Amino acid sequence: MSIVESPASTEALRALLADASASETPLRIVGSGTWLSAGRPVRATRHVSTRALASVVEYVPGDLVITVGAGTTLGELADITAPQGQWLALDPFASPDGLRNATIGATIATASYGPLALGFGRSRDLVLGLSFITGDGTPVRAGGRVVKNVAGFDLVRLTTGAWGTLGVITEVSLRLHARPAVDETFAVLIELPSAPAARDAAMSSLLARVNSAPLLSVTSSLSALVVLTHDAPAALADAHDVPRASAIVLARAMGNRARVDAMRTALSALGDTIVVDSEVWHTVRTLDIGDTTLRSTDAPSRTGARWSALHQWLETQQPTRTHMIIDPLRGAIRTSFHSAPSLSSAWTLPERTTVERAPASVWPSIPSPVNDVLSQRIRERFDPAHRLNPGIWGEHTGSAL
Repeated sequence: MSIVESPASTEALRALLADASASETPLRIVGSGTWLSAGRPVRATRHVSTRALASVVEYVPGDLVITVGAGTTLGELADITAPQGQWLALDPFASPDGLRNATIGATIATASYGPLALGFGRSRDLVLGLSFITGDGTPVRAGGRVVKNVAGFDLVRLTTGAWGTLGVITEVSLRLHARPAVDETFAVLIELPSAPAARDAAMSSLLARVNSAPLLSVTSSLSALVVLTHDAPAALADAHDVPRASAIVLARAMGNRARVDAMRTALSALGDTIVVDSEVWHTVRTLDIGDTTLRSTDAPSRTGARWSALHQWLETQQPTRTHMIIDPLRGAIRTSFHSAPSLSSAWTLPERTTVERAPASVWPSIPSPVNDVLSQRIRERFDPAHRLNPGIWGEHTGSAL
């Protein structure tokens, strides 16, 4: 049975980490615990939550900057900034209860982001500075609390996406944005042929059209654009009465009325365009309902080929409830599904595809992304005893120095 501790202050957390390092006790670092199925299994039964570190350290609306404790949730951040007409334009994929309850510390530690990354950048683009405590209990401050501050820039980016293996984030300074005057979401319903060759050709043609004029000429108002395939369109139909189709182009446009209308006109070149409730993006963000999530990246011009390769690979796995979310302007594809009972324990994934979540039996066949000497030396520097989230990267346990 796991022991869950939630230190009420950074000093208490520092003492806990120092003690765990001295006693060689492995720790599982969590925020609210809404996304613990991501990453490799962690070899630790003692859980340390940062949820109690929830506070507003400093908020300067005029500078569009806020500094909060790592345990502050995305929902709390929204409630704090909304009265000022501002928001944190970060919408990570999450479990349904994680839409509001995911903590900012865990979001930054995992470098999580969602469809809004197209218009506002990913999580590391919105972090101005942060504080964290290393594996041996040493407090560290990187970056700053103002937009122009660049001190410690590399350390901020290094910690963002390290999954808590370099230190436990305790405080984050974030860049905010003003809420736009107009915020609308449009859907274009697409029917793909059933024959595999014709289907792949139609998808490649669609993605190429998305990446060409006239759509690209009005991207200044585009905040998010995804193409949904497989079972994802049906999920939107069930939750929001969006007409059923084999594929949906979903776009979010922000700005003034003229810019948003121009985006709708550009989308109409792809097919009949309808206005849908912006709540559909909450559903899109929770489509990772299966036990497996894959991420594929490539040049935007090769997204069609990457989609086809993933589609063919999925057919060999025979999964259920497959949701595919394509970000064609960034060349990224996110695929979630329920594994079949006969799932093979050895995967040969399509090129340029990584695993975010998978059944425990699959992880041994997936190479670690941090088994190089440089990554190991960085880990040794910040967590000498390798006690923070041990095993989450599948890293070696021996010293690389």
